[in-house]
Amino acid sequence: MALKINKEFIRKCNFKGRGGKENQIISCFTNNLVKENAELFDCIDVDSKEKYELKKQRNQQWLDPRKFFNLSNDDKKITMVFVLYDSTGICDIIATIKLGDFVNLLYSKEHLKSAKNYATKFPKDQIKSGVKIRDFIKDNKNKVKILWKSN
Repeated sequence: MALKINKEFIRKCNFKGRGGKENQIISCFTNNLVKENAELFDCIDVDSKEKYELKKQRNQQWLDPRKFFNLSNDDKKITMVFVLYDSTGICDIIATIKLGDFVNLLYSKEHLKSAKNYATKFPKDQIKSGVKIRDFIKDNKNKVKILWKSN
């Protein structure tokens, strides 16, 4: 089952500010979503059992490539949901892509293995790689699905 946008609610939301806001993002959809605290996903659709990772950014998204090493087939089916907002904090794009496709487009197996090895050797360090999500969407139109685009 696909995500369904709560158009009335999303037009009122302001996403500006640091992190979090998963509850606000979940309310942007009419699906029966329940928040979860899992490493690879933030919520699950109670009806379809589909898992979603929610990412809220203006553009630049920081990711931990270590988490994507040796994804299971089920992990690859997790839907990444990018909620992008403009300079005023109002959502202008919601886009989705399967986690497996996202990872394959961004990282080589060598990159993921190196990140995992480094994190194992130095567990107190954080590894982050930046992705400009608007460019990613534009460059990968054949894999990314646009659910919402404001006028």
